[in-house]
Amino acid sequence: MSSLLRDYSGLLVEKLRLCVTYKNYFEGNYSLNPFFSGMSKSFKPLSIGLVESLLRFWEKCLIFISILFKENSLVKIQFTLGLSMIDEMYCLLSLLCHLLYAFKHSTNYIEGSQSNLKVLRGITNDYLCLKNG
Repeated sequence: MSSLLRDYSGLLVEKLRLCVTYKNYFEGNYSLNPFFSGMSKSFKPLSIGLVESLLRFWEKCLIFISILFKENSLVKIQFTLGLSMIDEMYCLLSLLCHLLYAFKHSTNYIEGSQSNLKVLRGITNDYLCLKNG
């Protein structure tokens, strides 16, 4: 059980690093308020690096969820962590869907360029599909 708590703590540290790195773009609940409120001051467009960082964090969340219920030693703690992860991953998925949709419609991916469509499909397939264990 201590490894589970250690892994969850590590996940929280990763989220903290992500939030500090992109503090001008989103808040801890993945709200884009800092990005939209800062647009008038100095506009910094969102980059694909932000999406890649979020997708790497999504993958770490999936790994944690996969090990969360392997043991049944402290079920109440496990369920509490599980509910926390559901909320975390829902907010993260909402932000990722919004960003991917915005990137798709604000770039030339919408124009049907085959090479760019392959890149977009590759990014989404690499990070959003569940991997076979």
